[in-house]
Amino acid sequence: MIECLKSNMGKLKKACQRQLFRKQYIELADNAVDYSLLSICKGAIDKFCYTSDLSEVLYCLRDHRREPGIGNACHAVIMKRLFQQNQDYRLNPRLRNNCKKEIKKHCADVIIKRQRDELLDGKVISCLKRQYLLNLLSQPCEVEVVNIIREVSLNLDLDPVLFRSCQKDIGKQCADKMDVQECLKVKFMQKRIEDIGCKHEVARIIRESESDIESDPHLYNVCLSDLKAYCSDVVTGAGHKLNCLSAIQRSSPRKLSPECDTLLSKRRQLFEYASEVYPSDSVAKVMQVVANSPVHNSVYSVVGSFMLFIFFCGIFFGRFTRRVATSDKIK
Repeated sequence: MIECLKSNMGKLKKACQRQLFRKQYIELADNAVDYSLLSICKGAIDKFCYTSDLSEVLYCLRDHRREPGIGNACHAVIMKRLFQQNQDYRLNPRLRNNCKKEIKKHCADVIIKRQRDELLDGKVISCLKRQYLLNLLSQPCEVEVVNIIREVSLNLDLDPVLFRSCQKDIGKQCADKMDVQECLKVKFMQKRIEDIGCKHEVARIIRESESDIESDPHLYNVCLSDLKAYCSDVVTGAGHKLNCLSAIQRSSPRKLSPECDTLLSKRRQLFEYASEVYPSDSVAKVMQVVANSPVHNSVYSVVGSFMLFIFFCGIFFGRFTRRVATSDKIK
């Protein structure tokens, strides 16, 4: 009964949502009191997570959920818990603790705007993903955000913002596809995604995979042997692995495996188009850096004074310029 209510939380009355959220908060803050998780996944815990603290055993189960011995029932409950965590950052203890400063600095407005007792529905996590693309996260916070991005790349249901935006397009164009994310990427490149919000969200996940190649399972698996052969010493993140492959492709044609070479070329076109739809927004990054600076008021004063100087110069010197007759202007 409780698991059914958790799966349909968005359809419940506010009072019921509030009580259920408190239960989820307790269970996800301390997995040792999550009876369903512990009982259904007892075999998997004994096999893969016997050294893990029971209070955080979900993270261990998450990392092993694709192992053959995990069991279908256990896999299902793990996915439910991950879905719950991605609905609201408060249900993910590691993310909440490691991204505390970033949430306060960059995502406070999302929290302030929500109504009383309203679930955040993935909005804070979506905000953190935007900061990730702008390279504004600390290393501990980035690790947690990348973990979420990689999980979403394997199951789009774990991204409530994207899934909600793309429901119609998925149902219309990708419902019969095994790899829904790859299908959306193909439709995006073909400019066949109808919903503007969905188009924006698909561009976002493409940009995320450009920063972290493991967030693109198809490209990662096709190019895995090439990554091991040529880029094993390259650090992960910030697009370094992808840049390594691209550099080899440009400097040494035919060095990469044919499958990797072909897919990488297609991905570069995809990244280019995605950057037009979902730009890096370097201006926004500069503004955020200025806003967070301890001398931001001084910077704003200098910029404002400079703009006023230009304005008054235009007015003053404009008086000394000769007026041109309208008839002369259109000759």
